[in-house]
Amino acid sequence: EISGLRSLMWQARHLDRFLAADLDKSDWIEAANFVQKRIDNKVIEKAIKQMPAEVYDISGHEIEAKLKHRVGDLEKYAIDYYEMLAEEVDVVGSNEKEYFDVRRNENGTVLVRVSNLVDSQGLGQNIFYNRVFLPEETDEIRLYGLDGADVFKVHGNSNESILVRIIGGPGKDKISDSSTGAETLIYEKSTKGEIQLGEESVIMFPSDLNLYNYNRTAFVYNTYFPLPYIAYNVDKQFMFGLNLEFLTQKFGKKDYNIKHTISAELATAGTFFLGYDMRLHHRIGSWDITMGGFYANPNDFLYFYGLGNETVKDEDLFDQGYYKTRFKS
Repeated sequence: EISGLRSLMWQARHLDRFLAADLDKSDWIEAANFVQKRIDNKVIEKAIKQMPAEVYDISGHEIEAKLKHRVGDLEKYAIDYYEMLAEEVDVVGSNEKEYFDVRRNENGTVLVRVSNLVDSQGLGQNIFYNRVFLPEETDEIRLYGLDGADVFKVHGNSNESILVRIIGGPGKDKISDSSTGAETLIYEKSTKGEIQLGEESVIMFPSDLNLYNYNRTAFVYNTYFPLPYIAYNVDKQFMFGLNLEFLTQKFGKKDYNIKHTISAELATAGTFFLGYDMRLHHRIGSWDITMGGFYANPNDFLYFYGLGNETVKDEDLFDQGYYKTRFKS
């Protein structure tokens, strides 16, 4: 069984997101079934038996069993990987003129079609992108016009639909939105572009001008990093702790969107610590917002020498731990 599908497909993540952007779940299932029909148990057995006898005797049966199991579960893995790719999808045009037609349906699905542009009127004969997005699978659709004077038309009504971002590019684009059901966020770099806003459309003015450009490798997964540790000091003695850092990503946020840090520590001296910190990245311009709190029982030791600026530190008392104090929080 493959336990880390994301890690297994890590090297191909950007290329897969680009090449498979127009495939829906049925396409992935069809491809998996195609492979399953052509790589059956007999094919696997024949291939494994061609290994050198020295290798086959040691691990041939194990490899054969694993291959049969993985081929049998290939449809499940294909669906799992498709669902990972389907959460955020980039629909990329070219440096020529294209027509992007986006229709929000009553059931919340979104039909996206892209074709060549004919006299700025509508879909041409060459429809090279055609996909229906489901709200239970997709959180966000991003349309990249790249260069050329493209036309984007978003229409249709729904009670609840999918967020659409339109990144027109440097060309003189025409963008119109008459849809309802979810926001349509518009990033138009050209000052000569024509924009018709609807009830839920918003023109965005990002501080990072790179957002106007398509970057095939911009996608970053949400991640987490556990850090267990063992430490020692004279106050707490042996400490056993764990720090967990979670990074969530969002379009337009460099490095990360939100950072969550959870800390826990237990010491043999009887102390316990639990803390939480959150950092909201670039919430006010380039400024971050941080917040957090902790519980300690008891707290770390502090050294209290008395009130005022004229207190005297007695080294003998200091060596005896006289000035050490702590409190619960």
